Amino acid sequence: TKPLKVNDESNTTANPLQVSVKIQNKWKTGYCAKVIVNNTSSSNIDWKVDFTIEGKINSLWNASYTQIDQQIIAEGLPWNNLIAAGKTRNFGFCTQ
Repeated sequence: TKPLKVNDESNTTANPLQVSVKIQNKWKTGYCAKVIVNNTSSSNIDWKVDFTIEGKINSLWNASYTQIDQQIIAEGLPWNNLIAAGKTRNFGFCTQ
């Protein structure tokens, strides 16, 4: 099984954000990942994304988040909440 399943609805006009999740470290009971959020629109966006994971987050940086079962909803902090047109933001997390 893959450790992550990303809900990427970025190919719709309503959501110009593309999300990619890259596993950085993996071990028997968890993993750490880097999440890249890409703004494909021609406008600045106050970003918020959701995706599903296996496990429970025990640390997350460069975003605020809520976890409900396996679903993660993450959004920018006051200093990184806007993504300029055509640019990216990233954050990371580890699970247990």
